[in-house]
Amino acid sequence: MPKSRRPSLLFHKPSGQARVRIDGKDHYLGAFGSPEAQARYDLLIDEWLRRKSLDRATITVDELALRFLEHAIGYYVKDGVQTSEDSCIRLALRPVVRLFGNLLACQFGPLKLKQARQAMIDAGAKRSTINRHVGRIKLAFRWAVENELLPVEVFSALTTVRGLAQGRTEAVEADPVKPVALAFVEAIRPHVSRQVWAMVELQLLTSARPGEIVSLSVGEINTTGRIWEYIPRSHKTEHHGKLRLIPLGPKAQAVLREFLRTDLRAYVFSPIEADQERAAQRRQERQTPLTPSQMVGFYDIAVPISQSDIKARKFPSFLPTPDQIAHRLIQQFDADCDGKISQREIPLRPVARKLFFVALDQNHDGIITFEEISRGIEKFGIVDRRSDAQRVSKK
Repeated sequence: MPKSRRPSLLFHKPSGQARVRIDGKDHYLGAFGSPEAQARYDLLIDEWLRRKSLDRATITVDELALRFLEHAIGYYVKDGVQTSEDSCIRLALRPVVRLFGNLLACQFGPLKLKQARQAMIDAGAKRSTINRHVGRIKLAFRWAVENELLPVEVFSALTTVRGLAQGRTEAVEADPVKPVALAFVEAIRPHVSRQVWAMVELQLLTSARPGEIVSLSVGEINTTGRIWEYIPRSHKTEHHGKLRLIPLGPKAQAVLREFLRTDLRAYVFSPIEADQERAAQRRQERQTPLTPSQMVGFYDIAVPISQSDIKARKFPSFLPTPDQIAHRLIQQFDADCDGKISQREIPLRPVARKLFFVALDQNHDGIITFEEISRGIEKFGIVDRRSDAQRVSKK
């Protein structure tokens, strides 16, 4: 391949200006021989050399996809948790990599993008899904241009590919998502807790997203006006700089009043309370005696009992106080000896560990102190299970 000659700085006689021709286009730089003309010439040549190096870029579609995925995994994160967008990007890039993985990325043009799109159509993907996937493919090439991995002309060419229009493509149309009939919603009421039903009612009254209702805390509700306001601390479009405000009218306020409390950091709808209410109702309706395994409560960590004692229904003659239980828990689980317990120090399964912290971590800082354990045990009546067990054992 012949080498490209460096464009020369020439003198334009009619105007007396310095001139350079780059890719067939003349650029007039000012008075010939002036420092300003020389500086403008140097800038144009630097840009021309950069484009030439990009034109000869050897990055393949495979390499581009891997680099963009690595970027997406670190970029699409919300509140420290990775979103599902990187999985969607993987699905979008899959036909491109399968068909053109070994191709130079700078050679990937509109026709090849249409071939990848046709592969999605042949696979039975819905039209709206295909359009979103094509947008993600374009996004990958835009990122490559932004990071000077490809010349801008590659992305500009891909933007000319229009989305599939409804009724003008062989792609399958997705069924519209319709609302659930209220009769079906009402039918679940006898089968859910009062907390879950309150969340359902609140969502019907406010049109809030499910995640916004579940994460609602007392401090996020402004109760000063006639119409209350709920501003979620995190919502779906916050990365676009948009504010989310959910008005709460009289009916929504009536639903919420039952669950409001003085702790502004507490969640309005507590799964721990719902589980306790369910357990209390089941215990009240129980007809058969408790089994030995059910007689031992959580605080048995504080007062170890052997399996032989459990089978013989032998229990200590005293009940430990909440402070005694808190002291024993700190002793047993505080691995770094800082007088506190973190989540990684609790030897429970992830779900059980999370519920444990929801119950006792009152300031939601991820650390449980002696005072929080003592107050939590007293609040949730953990000691009561042992009294129940002793009472049953005497029968």
